[in-house]
Amino acid sequence: MHTSGTDEKLEKPVKRGHDLDTVMLFGCSSFVVVSLVNWALVVWPFFLFQDTFVLKTLELCLAIGLAPATIMGAVTTRIYGLPAAAGFLAGSVCSGVFLYLRIQQVMAFVGVPDAPQPDYPASWGWMIPVAWVLLTLIVIAVFMKPSEYAIDGKEQSGS
Repeated sequence: MHTSGTDEKLEKPVKRGHDLDTVMLFGCSSFVVVSLVNWALVVWPFFLFQDTFVLKTLELCLAIGLAPATIMGAVTTRIYGLPAAAGFLAGSVCSGVFLYLRIQQVMAFVGVPDAPQPDYPASWGWMIPVAWVLLTLIVIAVFMKPSEYAIDGKEQSGS
């Protein structure tokens, strides 16, 4: 017979579970890492391509930034669950603020002589960040495991 670290006699060895500290540390760490990586993936193209007043450059920056961030968010949400999903959303909100401010920076020179004029309307300054956060919420809803939606600690049953 096996013992569980106490005087209790057991029929077979007991698999040791994770303690609360380990679970909390892993959750907090995955939140921080996913949010920072998400932010970095979205932001870096805007430092590489400075002329974002040109529509093609803005589209290129969004494509090479948002696509990998979306894939990373979907994968980490599926693998690591709710902490990663929350980190993905937090990084998307932060990068959305960056996108808003970057587009507002471009729009600050509208009407100024000899300043480059943007090829797109000023309303894109808020529409792009809002669309990014909404896309993030959709990705989270699609890729999060059903067990992460459990209420009162009980896993949902079904197919």
